[in-house]
Amino acid sequence: MNPAAGRLVLAAGGVATVLVAAFPVPRDGTSDAHRVPAGIGFVTLALWPVFAARRGRSTPPALRAPPSWAAAAVLVVLLAWFVVELFGAQSLWPLVVVVVTTVARRGRPR
Repeated sequence: MNPAAGRLVLAAGGVATVLVAAFPVPRDGTSDAHRVPAGIGFVTLALWPVFAARRGRSTPPALRAPPSWAAAAVLVVLLAWFVVELFGAQSLWPLVVVVVTTVARRGRPR
């Protein structure tokens, strides 16, 4: 990748982080002014390693493609886990129980 692209993505994540601080979550309810830059910040900082990856013998190991892609993959998985937790992980387990129970009952002879 182009080193400028990595710097641009990292800068966007930094600006989003500053906006998160500038628009804190209110005591009651939610705030799109906080949520949007938080989402942008999470995504840009999770994908930044891919955009920062470089080639060449003089490239530090942490900026080479395989570690950068691995880091981005781990960060994206953690981000997805956070989103699931944020938007209803408590709702998912009852759904899993219902689906597994239904499938198990269909497999039993009557």
